[in-house]
Amino acid sequence: MRTPCADWRSVARTAVAQQRMEAAKYPDDPRLTVSAGELRVQEEDFRTGWAAHHVATLSVGTKFVNHPVAGEPSLEWDTLTASTDPDKQLVVWTAEALSPPATDCTSSPPGPRPPSHVLGPVSRPRPGPPPAQ
Repeated sequence: MRTPCADWRSVARTAVAQQRMEAAKYPDDPRLTVSAGELRVQEEDFRTGWAAHHVATLSVGTKFVNHPVAGEPSLEWDTLTASTDPDKQLVVWTAEALSPPATDCTSSPPGPRPPSHVLGPVSRPRPGPPPAQ
C-alpha cells in the first residue's frame, strides 16, 4: 500500500480509524477482532493508530496515487450506500476528465494487463463465525 499511495500515512490513519469504527459497530464479529489483533502485532503504524482510538466513517474523499504512467493523479471518490441495507456500498472513483493524469491513464503501462471485467457493488459480509479453513 505504501508504494502506490502518495499520501499513504494519511490513507493508513483513515483506514485504521474506519476499521475501529467497524469494530465498534460490530463488536461480536470475530473476523474484525482477529484482523485488528494480527495487525497490532505485525504493523507498528497500525498499532499506533489503533491506540489513538480515532474513529471515522467517510463517504467522500480524495486520494493521490503513484501511477507508473500518469504520475500522481488526484482521484475523487464517493461512497453510495443502499437505502435498504447500509452495509451495501458502491465506491465510485473519478479523475478530472481533461487533466493530464486522467488522459495519461488511458494508456496502459507495460506488462500484463488486468482481467477485463466489471466489478459490482461491494457489500460487507454480515457478522458471524469465520469461514471454515
